[in-house]
Amino acid sequence: MKANPKDEWMKFKISLQSVLTGLKPDERMRLKKYGDRKYFFNELVLPKVAHDLTYILKPEFLRVDYTLMKLGECEFNVPMVCIESENNFDSCYEEILKLSSINAPLKILIAYGMPDDRLKDYTDNDIIDIYIFEDFLSITQLVGWYAVLVYDDTEPVPKFHVYVYNEKGERVTEECKHMQFG
Repeated sequence: MKANPKDEWMKFKISLQSVLTGLKPDERMRLKKYGDRKYFFNELVLPKVAHDLTYILKPEFLRVDYTLMKLGECEFNVPMVCIESENNFDSCYEEILKLSSINAPLKILIAYGMPDDRLKDYTDNDIIDIYIFEDFLSITQLVGWYAVLVYDDTEPVPKFHVYVYNEKGERVTEECKHMQFG
């Protein structure tokens, strides 16, 4: 059965929210520390999400930070969710290009340190992602859905600002919400 990008996003979102909410406060604190973020996702979060989805977690698959795989009928692992985590928001466009180049039904960019003016750009849908998507669509194609999760710990309860795009590069407005945890 072929994967449906929207279904993949829904399952991923529900599992991620559940895992993040279930973390202990000291575990959540690891997300705040630059050096602990890889551990946070590699050890605390994504193994549980992969388990929930009955996928296999493969860190750094094809130089992608994290890839959730599904075992196919012919016994090959097929990338279902590719995830990049970027600490420097100004270089996120490189990760967007990489994710846009991958044939998986769901691509996720987790970004940190977004300046307030850039967050407004995301809110207004005036972002470089759109221009990258437009170039891909005019020259080749986009495959699957794409989500940007922007970490925000400026309030007492940490959250991700969530922005989701379909295979046409269009924002899926009903999916663009905050994901709180803690």
